[in-house]
Amino acid sequence: MSGEPYTLPEDAVEWIEALAALRRDVDNPKIHPCRQHVARACMRTAEALLVDASGPEGPSARKR
Repeated sequence: MSGEPYTLPEDAVEWIEALAALRRDVDNPKIHPCRQHVARACMRTAEALLVDASGPEGPSARKR
């Protein structure tokens, strides 16, 4: 949204750090108008993570 290039986190630690930064910055004027969209995306992601919490050999591994 800023026009500057970005990269996605590359591992779980970076994702945790990125989500913590988002949590600290929810009142940022750039984020605030999109809070509901971000919240829904986070909830869907959390649900997917919890369903697939059985590990690397879990349901998504079996679909391949």
